[in-house]
Amino acid sequence: MFNTLREANASIDGDLPLIVGVKRSGEKSVVPDGDFVLMPNDTIAVATNGLASFNRILNIFGHEATDFPISRK
Repeated sequence: MFNTLREANASIDGDLPLIVGVKRSGEKSVVPDGDFVLMPNDTIAVATNGLASFNRILNIFGHEATDFPISRK
């Protein structure tokens, strides 16, 4: 069983990033509340206030944070 966003927030170190939108295949986009349950393959939009929090968000959702290039290629 999957947790609500409220339950997920209680189970991680620090706060869950602010998820401002969710899109599921074949459905309209929604703005989730604390009772919303994320499902596999959901596409999410997350609010961040800087690079440090962006990297933390990537890690929370199972992605590896990589450094942005300093100069153009």
